[in-house]
Amino acid sequence: MNIAVHPAALERCIPADPREAVRDRYRDLATQDRPGDPCAVPFDARRVPFRQSFGGSILIGLAGVMVFCGLIWTLVEWVS
Repeated sequence: MNIAVHPAALERCIPADPREAVRDRYRDLATQDRPGDPCAVPFDARRVPFRQSFGGSILIGLAGVMVFCGLIWTLVEWVS
């Protein structure tokens, strides 16, 4: 049986092993020289934004809990 496939449909066909092209690409990337040493840059805590720091997360969480408790308190006082 001979089935003709439109040329535009050939581009949409999934190859038998679609990961092979990705493996080839990573092989090429692994052989490239990358400038600089990422471990040579010392860590500076001042560069971390407030919202990503541990203390900032705790403070934002506590503020949220306080607002929630205040709303519940106000609702209970209003109903009773």
